[in-house]
Amino acid sequence: MTVEIITIGDELLIGQVIDTNSAYISRELNRIGISVFQITSVSDSRRHILAALEEASRRAPLVLITGGLGPTKDDITKSVFTEYTGDRLEVHRETLRNIESLMAARGVAMNPLNVKQAEVPSRCTVLRNTCGTAPGMWFEKDGVVYVSMPGVPFEMKTMMQDEVLPRLQQRFNTGNILHRTLLVTGYPESALALLIEDWENALPQNIRLAYLPSSGMIRLRMSASGADMQELAVQTEKEIEKLRNILGDHILSENDEQIEQIVARMLIEKNQTVATAESCTGGNIARMLTSISGSSAYFKGSVVAYSNSVKEDILQVNPHDLQQYGAVSEQTVTQMATCVRQLMKTDYGIATSGIAGPAGGTPGKPVGTIWIAVASASKMVAKLLHFGNNRENNIQRTSNAALNLLREMMTGMFLLIFLTSANCHAQKQGTDYIRVMFYNVENFFDTVNDPTTNDNDFTPDGSMRWTVKRYNEKRDRIFRVISHLGEWDPPAIVGLCEIENRGVLADLVQKTPLMKYPYKIIHKDSPDQRGIDAALLYRDDYLKCIHQQFIRVRFPDNRRRTRDVVYATFRTLKGDTLHVFVNHWPSRSGGQRQSEPGRALAASLLRNKVDSIFGCRPLANIVIVGDMNDGPLDKSLQSGLRALADTAQTKPSALFNLSAYKMKEPTGTIKYQGKWSVFDQVIVSGGLLRGTLRTDVNRCHIFRADYLLEPDNRYQGVKPFRTYVGLKYNNGFSDHLPVYLDILCK
Repeated sequence: MTVEIITIGDELLIGQVIDTNSAYISRELNRIGISVFQITSVSDSRRHILAALEEASRRAPLVLITGGLGPTKDDITKSVFTEYTGDRLEVHRETLRNIESLMAARGVAMNPLNVKQAEVPSRCTVLRNTCGTAPGMWFEKDGVVYVSMPGVPFEMKTMMQDEVLPRLQQRFNTGNILHRTLLVTGYPESALALLIEDWENALPQNIRLAYLPSSGMIRLRMSASGADMQELAVQTEKEIEKLRNILGDHILSENDEQIEQIVARMLIEKNQTVATAESCTGGNIARMLTSISGSSAYFKGSVVAYSNSVKEDILQVNPHDLQQYGAVSEQTVTQMATCVRQLMKTDYGIATSGIAGPAGGTPGKPVGTIWIAVASASKMVAKLLHFGNNRENNIQRTSNAALNLLREMMTGMFLLIFLTSANCHAQKQGTDYIRVMFYNVENFFDTVNDPTTNDNDFTPDGSMRWTVKRYNEKRDRIFRVISHLGEWDPPAIVGLCEIENRGVLADLVQKTPLMKYPYKIIHKDSPDQRGIDAALLYRDDYLKCIHQQFIRVRFPDNRRRTRDVVYATFRTLKGDTLHVFVNHWPSRSGGQRQSEPGRALAASLLRNKVDSIFGCRPLANIVIVGDMNDGPLDKSLQSGLRALADTAQTKPSALFNLSAYKMKEPTGTIKYQGKWSVFDQVIVSGGLLRGTLRTDVNRCHIFRADYLLEPDNRYQGVKPFRTYVGLKYNNGFSDHLPVYLDILCK
């Protein structure tokens, strides 16, 4: 069943009024199984309206019209209808009484134009207008049904619900169409389409998918058609469950909600409040939040601080910071968010400051440079955004991003770090700093049985029941960690271990949103008995690889086999050389003492390679990352690798274990029998503590996002949220926490 919509009015054609009626009518018709074939807008012209009616009748058995029913001379729709149907106008008594009642209630005297509005074609069925004076009309000609409604949106909507939709369902056997609309964030449209391509291609024939991108977010609308509404609901839910396994937390809503509706619902559920301090968005976030009925329960107020004087006088932004860093800076938005929260006495404060455009940009801060921040009593998150030159789009994208940042803070999804002006977050990766991360991802196997390795457990029929679904979940969780750790600019260098082969790495960088970034893979199958390797990913837009090597760790008895050490040399954008080693030393299987010689061997081989580099360049820039299966003070690190635990006295040709300082903290990277250990480490050369590439202990971190942890019911506290606990699928991330290092580029 198809329908054509005709909207009448010169104001639509000159852009004075936006046609929202067609969108509403289309949406409501789709709900009852009627598809819109075409939408046509015409002027207030007799000839134009007659031609549109005639053409529409040849395309669809149902034509819905809005507009042109008012009391003025340019409202000619009714007279044109009488000409088109060969009818005449007459006063409809019930409509006249309705108009008289409305005028009396408003204290307005009737006039001849009001009486004229009660005139309708004699053969039409009159549709009652309970909100206004213009009646609707239903008539048929040559098997085609025509429905005319007022152009005033709220009058049309009421008439659609009370009169038109019930009559259409009674008149036509429309079938059923069920819509489910999901709101997705974190992906450009093209990347999302590639990610869910296999799922989309496998959809049943009666389910259609539409992509509806809008200001940094995408709505995915599934439309299922069929006879039984309950069966359609079950069918679509099954398909959405598959999509949840692919997209995970990137699905913000499954109920056709906008971001402001999601945030409003969460604030109400938590009985919390928010206020906004807006510069570049000019109150748009406040508008979005207050567009929802009942917003006074969670929204307290807003300060539109467009000028620096308002930022200083009302929001108490430090004048020195405004002068040194500018209004568009992390320092400014964090102070704005903090002050507006305190000023309004709310749980959260949102702040925005940026250059919306199209004018006002500088080489250092071009148009589209935006800072946003969200503050609570104990947490602060700031984020730098880069958009285009379209002012309206920049304002809306900033508003959406700020509300989503609040949502992430409320759900604990974002890495909550107190950011200072010294942090690399305020700088550009690649030119100002390089982020290096390492992550033991815990058994990232594909689902295919490799006869050359011991991977039988990690197959669909193996003891771990390692299915494609579980594999995809694992892959997407690794992507999530890399993405979040990079604070939405994924790290330049990613060291990984416990990966089975190059194929899983290719899936990671090609079948997740990491495809947006030019990651290259450095990997070689090693002789490890379990079939797991170390590997390295690097961004080709930030670094150029000039050398790579795989260092084989050979045991004297030739019976045991372990992972190779991955070694790569890079050239930075500023021409510096950086040497990177990725390690996964032999495990403690069989006991620490019994297995210690294997780690000592790996340490000595690595030290020999490092010394060969130092022999040519005493101040070489070297980063060593990995799961050492020993702590910083154990023999393999102290005697074998000779990585010093104190950086107080830096010297050339020396290695310094920055992770040794993490042992002073009550946590680590892995927890065994209630005790935290720092097995995943970052070690650097003395040159990196004093050269043009420079770092220090304060730039070395353990990534402890809340979602990477779960309660430790046996030993108290928390522990890493791992993929398996024994043979039980735990649907987590890894039994290790990632580590990362920021290196400044002078």
